[in-house]
Amino acid sequence: FSHVFSIHYKTIVPPKDVNVIMVAPKGPGHIVRRQFTEGKGVPALIAVSSVALMLSGLESTAQYIAQRQMQLKWVTILNISGQVLSLVAMVAIAQINASVWSLLWGMIIGAVFRTVMSHVIFSSPRMALAWDREIADDFWQFGKWIIASSMTTFFAAPADKVFLGAMLDKEHFGFYVIASIWVQSAVMVTSRITAQIGLPLFSDVGRERPHDLLRVYQRFTRLIGMMAMLGFAVLFLGGAALLNLLYPDSYAQAASFIPFLALALLGEWFSPLAILLLSQGNSKAEALSGFAKAISICLALPVGFYLMGIEGSLLAVAVAPLGGLPPLLVIAHRTLGLPLRPSYMIIGATLVVAAVVAFFLNPLP
Repeated sequence: FSHVFSIHYKTIVPPKDVNVIMVAPKGPGHIVRRQFTEGKGVPALIAVSSVALMLSGLESTAQYIAQRQMQLKWVTILNISGQVLSLVAMVAIAQINASVWSLLWGMIIGAVFRTVMSHVIFSSPRMALAWDREIADDFWQFGKWIIASSMTTFFAAPADKVFLGAMLDKEHFGFYVIASIWVQSAVMVTSRITAQIGLPLFSDVGRERPHDLLRVYQRFTRLIGMMAMLGFAVLFLGGAALLNLLYPDSYAQAASFIPFLALALLGEWFSPLAILLLSQGNSKAEALSGFAKAISICLALPVGFYLMGIEGSLLAVAVAPLGGLPPLLVIAHRTLGLPLRPSYMIIGATLVVAAVVAFFLNPLP
């Protein structure tokens, strides 16, 4: 079975000239033992799911060229059709074998489809595997900061669950996770729209009409801000109704967490700022923002709990991402002449709303 014990107990003996590293730690010890006594192994879900990640790396970069040139028709068709195929495959496989593997194979089938079709439906030059030192150097100079930002986000993202998992009993922690899933889904939709539309938009305006860049950014930011406020209002007012519709009554208390966590949507007002700087070739700003966010959440969680208890920690989860704004605002002000006062006013308004929510609501009645 897929486990490091296979190496340790020499059930698998690699050649002496082969190094071995553990890339997919899998399964608590008692589960591994129980499965072994039943003549089974622990499914290597993480290792197999990495195939989908590998396939995404083989997708044609022509889709990103099309996105950058605002040719979004086929990009949208590819994304939607891939998701639909993945869902259909999951359901069909589940009819044959109702296990978690149906989800995994559906995901891989969708990834194969997107990879193949990305090389078929776009009219840009065909892609091929080749090494180009100049391009590799350019990629590293631009991408190293994005890699650093991604790594920081990867390690900081579960900070809320690590901390609150220790502070809450398992029942309330489960409620928190349910509420967090719905709020983060709304945040992800807003972020995806911002990235897929904002990056090609700002890149095109920056090349063709650089004098209009700030004006376009401000108008686009207002649009995203209105979407974010609408999403916050829907979750704040309708979160309980949504959960009552989808979950049994025993899960109703998850709704009490949503007003706190939904504050994160208000921070999406500033999501176009990082995209603006990235479109102008400044990937370092995103890395600095990621570091600031990580520090903010790691400090805000215990401080919020010390000052206000669980309510303070929940507020920290929602508003700590604002800690990533100072590097972005300073860099945008210095390089693009972005006025700072409107941003300060919006940040202040967000914090006031957060304070009102904390004062009137209690997630643990």
